[in-house]
Amino acid sequence: MLLTVAHFDFPYQAQIARAQLEAEGINAWVADEFTISMQWLYSKA
Repeated sequence: MLLTVAHFDFPYQAQIARAQLEAEGINAWVADEFTISMQWLYSKA
């Protein structure tokens, strides 16, 4: 089951949250990380 936990404007914020979840033993990943890195205006879309 997939669950969205949060939305972030910048990839580094999402990576910090992912690392915190994984430190607690929860598998996590960041969706569309590279798209946002290339076109940061899409972060609000």
